[in-house]
Amino acid sequence: MSGSRSANNAPSFTMEQAGAEIQRLSALVQALQAGGTQSAKYEVPPMYGGSKEGLRGFLTQCRGYLVKYKPNFPYLDDQVLFAATRLEGEALAWFEPMWRNYLEHPKNDRDPKAQAIFAGGFVMFEKAIKAAFGDPDEERTAERQLMALR
Repeated sequence: MSGSRSANNAPSFTMEQAGAEIQRLSALVQALQAGGTQSAKYEVPPMYGGSKEGLRGFLTQCRGYLVKYKPNFPYLDDQVLFAATRLEGEALAWFEPMWRNYLEHPKNDRDPKAQAIFAGGFVMFEKAIKAAFGDPDEERTAERQLMALR
């Protein structure tokens, strides 16, 4: 908004212009504040079927999702239950018996392996799925891949 300039080179506004400018700036501040409180929404990680090549990406995407939406997963078993919903095919066939055991039995009657995974949260789930589908020598494989790039 431009007003005329007075002798001291400061803009001069009528009371009506000043009131309109204050309303415009207040609306701008409110719009900026409302926009600043919205955060990015992440899509759920894609389904994982058991490929060795896709495991690292799947776990990274799950970990990122769990960090972003941490309040939605207040208990360690919630993390595992979420990750389990992203399994299909061979990976689901591997995990489904433990998942079913967890859901169908009281804590004292669960299979020890299933209980350990669910009690340990995503960290234990990650260890178990890496043991089942991961590269047994991940570090050496990564070194070979780096050498091949040279």
